[in-house]
Amino acid sequence: MTQPNRRRGWISSLKDVPDSDWGNVKDFYDFISSIRAMRDGRVIVESQVWGRIGGLIRPARGDGFAFYHSSRAKFPARDQFRRSPRISLIGEILDIRFSGQSLDRISVMVEPKIATALEARPIVRDDKTKPLFERVVPAGIPYSLYSVEPDDWRQIQQLAQVALKHARNDERTEHEVVPHDLANFERQFASDVASSWLLSDSERAARLAQGARLP
Repeated sequence: MTQPNRRRGWISSLKDVPDSDWGNVKDFYDFISSIRAMRDGRVIVESQVWGRIGGLIRPARGDGFAFYHSSRAKFPARDQFRRSPRISLIGEILDIRFSGQSLDRISVMVEPKIATALEARPIVRDDKTKPLFERVVPAGIPYSLYSVEPDDWRQIQQLAQVALKHARNDERTEHEVVPHDLANFERQFASDVASSWLLSDSERAARLAQGARLP
């Protein structure tokens, strides 16, 4: 059995073509979010596969899998990542079928929380990640599936975990920090109102006269 830390990965290169919605970044995430989760919270992505495999090694059950939107994909009109190529989702191969030497169908297990995290912060091809992308998606013949060496796959997993960490921090900010600040504001407001009621009419008028003219 392959050791987890030496697991190979695969990158599926997606582009905008008429017979597939996955080349459109928004449609891709809409599809992933529409899949009904299993009892453990994960979802299974199943699809037919077209195209060639780069190299002689074949994908196998347990290998990692990444969905990569290439420069030929369709990005949102106001894409904050400037329509840069990106890894949009990673998972694990459950099953893969071949028709002769060609790919036929694949099943990939993914975690919705990773999909959410990478939708907000995908692994973008930029100056920092350029060496990684040059190794895993080399220039030349445009294959549909690229083999990723274990060390590079581990780096992709680490980058996905960074995105997940950011997503958790954002969630804590939204659900913990903001309510906490709002509670402090409400307590201070109630205290100010109570103090104001103790002032005389002349004291209240003097205080208002010293206040800012614009809110």
